[in-house]
Amino acid sequence: MKGCTKGRHNPNKPEEPEKPKVDKSARDEVIVVEARKPEQFMTRPPLNSALVDLRITVTPSLKKALEAEKEKCKEEDGDAAVDELVDGIRVGTTCKNNSCKAEYEGPESNLEMCKHHPGFPVFHEGLKYWTCCNKRTSDFTEFLAQEGCSTGSHMWIKKETKAVKTACRFDWHQTPTHVFVTIYAKNADPECCRVQANPVRLLPSIVFGKKKFEMDLELMGVIDVNQSSVNMAASKVEVKLRKAEPMSWRKLNVPQNEEKKSETSLENDGTDEANSLPVDTIDLSDI
Repeated sequence: MKGCTKGRHNPNKPEEPEKPKVDKSARDEVIVVEARKPEQFMTRPPLNSALVDLRITVTPSLKKALEAEKEKCKEEDGDAAVDELVDGIRVGTTCKNNSCKAEYEGPESNLEMCKHHPGFPVFHEGLKYWTCCNKRTSDFTEFLAQEGCSTGSHMWIKKETKAVKTACRFDWHQTPTHVFVTIYAKNADPECCRVQANPVRLLPSIVFGKKKFEMDLELMGVIDVNQSSVNMAASKVEVKLRKAEPMSWRKLNVPQNEEKKSETSLENDGTDEANSLPVDTIDLSDI
């Protein structure tokens, strides 16, 4: 490589810089690197600190899905409006009580006795029966044809029930600055959903369809509630939590106290043997 500076020639070789002297006595010295001690972390706020509602953002995909559901409901209501209505009940409506096949034909239908099963259906080890009469059979057609064991009034309009609590799949991941909790609930209702949090606690309440998912988590780390938010899409609800300090979380939440679990198991020891059997139930009101 050609030189970058011009000047007169030098007949003498420049002196080389002296090499640093190595202290041989410190050659075997062990350098210890310690991790930051827990007491050096920021002070953890109490679990019962005031809860704050996180800001919710609704994506266009969820808005489009909810509008499609509303249009579908309007079309169904429009079809029902074409049919003849008597006292607010559509003629031809089937009684909603289990095993009753009566249809509404007018006010005189209310004078008829309704034979139905007040219990619920059970399918266990190949047998099918109602909890109210315990008449068991292995044939499904025969089970549906069983006459009701109780009498009463017809129920033409099914009572609306509140959202049923259910389990829901959720997952989490983290970056150096945020923790993301993803709840896989399809077409969640933004007007009924609520996500609360404090620096060490997360309480999401997600309503989708006629189901409701709730959980209460004590977070492993500390978050900044003011910079946390919720993003609702058509297929999931994503909670974005801002870390209050740049550290990696080993887990999402602090494990529950084992003593509470043992107390729960002791309480369940007194249940009846019949209630401990695995039982599958379904709703046959629309069959």
